Amino acid sequence: VLNSTNKNFSKYIYSDISKTFLRKGKKRFNNYDFMEYKILDITKNPDLQGYENEKYDIIFSVNVLHAVSSINESLDILKSLLNENGILIISELAAPENSINRFMELTFGFLPSYNEYKDHDIRPLSPLITPDKWVSILEKKGFSNVIKIPSLNEEKSFQGRNLGG
Repeated sequence: VLNSTNKNFSKYIYSDISKTFLRKGKKRFNNYDFMEYKILDITKNPDLQGYENEKYDIIFSVNVLHAVSSINESLDILKSLLNENGILIISELAAPENSINRFMELTFGFLPSYNEYKDHDIRPLSPLITPDKWVSILEKKGFSNVIKIPSLNEEKSFQGRNLGG
């Protein structure tokens, strides 16, 4: 995003819950003078963390929401940060339909935080949900023009290829 559109940003806030990731971001993007680096815990009031409501044009949320305790509460917070015409772009690992992502379960499933989410009505099998479920949740939260971009595997299945079992 930064490499292709960096001339269009007047300000870009690179945020994370971790100081370590902020340091890595600063190192990686140090040649962008419009970048700011700030801690953000999306499960807590952003006002108390130095963020203003209804201020942001675009929010990129990349592999964040599967780790929150409540997707609905975190979406409310993200929505409160966007201005009237703001755009939310989410990139998340997605669970297969009626299944779990076995790689994620084997890699992270033993970490206590991986299973600390409380919205089991939305995520009954694991913290990861399907793209169709994301669309449904976002529409219920009042986001308009919600679209999903299929993964490579979904694109192949749309083209009628057998993906195997």
